[in-house]
Amino acid sequence: MSDVVISAMVTGAVAILVTVINKWGDKKDIKCAINRIAEGLHIGLENDRVIFKAFRENHINGESEAQEQKMDQYFRKCATDGYKVKRSS
Repeated sequence: MSDVVISAMVTGAVAILVTVINKWGDKKDIKCAINRIAEGLHIGLENDRVIFKAFRENHINGESEAQEQKMDQYFRKCATDGYKVKRSS
């Protein structure tokens, strides 16, 4: 397993744990956090696929630029929406 995937899994586990500790069972928030983490893992796995394909074919094609845009959109979404949990007062 690549370092990126392991890092994403550890980060995801910590995010889920923090969510559970902070909300103690608010299923909607936990589901949102899990979906964000799953999306990040999916992007990480796509990155690996693009990199290994470039190595196999011994050239870089337009896939890496498209993948970079996906990552930018994901991180932008996380920055604006965040991993934050909307707390009720």
